[in-house]
Amino acid sequence: MYQRAQQGVPAYKQFLETQGIKARVPFDQLPLPDKKSYALAYPFEELLADDADKIYAIARSSGSSGNSFYWPILKSTSYLIGLKTRIFLERTFAVHKKKH
Repeated sequence: MYQRAQQGVPAYKQFLETQGIKARVPFDQLPLPDKKSYALAYPFEELLADDADKIYAIARSSGSSGNSFYWPILKSTSYLIGLKTRIFLERTFAVHKKKH
């Protein structure tokens, strides 16, 4: 999966190169990107993959920093949003155990 990002996401390719990685390496040897070193370090357009034309929605997340960040949602993966939201709400807030 990271090879797809390395080829199709300009920011990820640059990020890996700044860490000295230009070829395939085992997944467990990849540097861990974070909000500061990756998401905020590159222009938003460079964080988009080459399939950005398939974006149908943008999600906003403030995270713990209070600074908004925007995440594109592809139509091909949108069917997972409901399930992921349910899992998050059940694990974080135990909404499935609360009375209506």
